Amino acid sequence: MTSEAARERVPIASDALAVLMPLYLRLDADGIILAVGPTLAKIDDNLVGQDFLDRFDVIRPRGIVRVQELRAALARAVHIRVRSPRGPNVGLRCVAMPVGDDESGLLVNCSFGMQVADAVVAYDLTHHDFAPTDLAVEMLYLVEGRKAAEKEARQLIARLEQSRIEAEKRSLTDELTGLANRRAFDREVIKLVDSGQPFAVLAIDLDHFKAVNDQYGHTVGDAVLRVAAQRLRTCLRESDFVARIGGDEFLAILRDVGDASLPVTVGERLVERLKEPIMVEGVTCHIAASVGIANEAGLTQEAAQTLMARADEALYRSKRSGRGLVTVSAD
Repeated sequence: MTSEAARERVPIASDALAVLMPLYLRLDADGIILAVGPTLAKIDDNLVGQDFLDRFDVIRPRGIVRVQELRAALARAVHIRVRSPRGPNVGLRCVAMPVGDDESGLLVNCSFGMQVADAVVAYDLTHHDFAPTDLAVEMLYLVEGRKAAEKEARQLIARLEQSRIEAEKRSLTDELTGLANRRAFDREVIKLVDSGQPFAVLAIDLDHFKAVNDQYGHTVGDAVLRVAAQRLRTCLRESDFVARIGGDEFLAILRDVGDASLPVTVGERLVERLKEPIMVEGVTCHIAASVGIANEAGLTQEAAQTLMARADEALYRSKRSGRGLVTVSAD
């Protein structure tokens, strides 16, 4: 084959160029962009008709400011950066070859090189935007795989965090009544003592509950406890706190107790509300409640336990005095 035959020009349709070189540029003799590949058009859809050197910075070789100097770098790797109005100015590696009957034009074939991952994210590219033989496709699969793995990891972390929150909530909740449990109550007392807020503790014990439980069984007894818990909630303010600490025993915290008579008023309201008959499982159950109250402000953590003991002692005085009563600790 003669050298002339080897240099014979093979015309390539634009459709074929788009498949083989989706990041191509075709320039005329003056460096005006005549056509671009579809992937390059996704980065900047206003390239055709523009001066190449107005829309791209030549990073290497240095000093290329005219298209004639670009022509002098034929078949050499040239590093350029697109000035895209749609996203980051990604870098490209390219090589230019003469085209046209008089070889006055240039065909510039570009690739992303190591910046392919940034370009994929910035311009929402997929494997369809690369030539099938482009090694960037392999990197793209890695990027897409990494994105999928990161998404799965984020979802797993979110599920684990939600599970942790739910487990923590369960650990602080009485399963039968839905009230807080003793652990949650102790945590609340610690927070209040640390804050220095004045508060009162009400120790509440259901009277005659054992008789109901013995006569009608645990199913009815559990239902009575749930109703009693709901009544306790409705007798307290939104800012107050109530917990079931076991069996038929409850503890309540009243925050912001500026009026010394407030805990007694709330205690009496609880007693009256719990006296009302409870209808469950087709039977009418009668219970009552005894309440012991301890008020304090400015407690230390050590003294908080004394406060609980004072509330319990006041509760037992209520029970010894005839039940269905409210007693305030004298200490």
